[in-house]
Amino acid sequence: MASNNVPLLAPPVFTGKNDEMWVVKMRRQLKAFDLWKAMETTEPPALEENPTVAQIRFHSKQVAKRAKALTILHSVVDDDVFMRISNLDTAREIWEKLQEEFFGNERTKKM
Repeated sequence: MASNNVPLLAPPVFTGKNDEMWVVKMRRQLKAFDLWKAMETTEPPALEENPTVAQIRFHSKQVAKRAKALTILHSVVDDDVFMRISNLDTAREIWEKLQEEFFGNERTKKM
């Protein structure tokens, strides 16, 4: 039986040394799993008063995407880097911290 699933590739592990390649690879992986937009924002969209079932499902999916992005970023850094980001609550905060600490403002702008 054929499968339409894309094979899961091992994510690159960030050690603080392979910065530029890691950024490109992680962007692609997060986009491939439809998590990049969720990673860019810190708050899920607010539910309206008396939401429909479709709105509740959409909200739940957006919250889940943020949790998945956070989990992926936690799992693709080595232990030393993890200790620096473990106190951050969102994938966006982690991404910004890594950008600031390892890639610098000037290099980040060029990327």
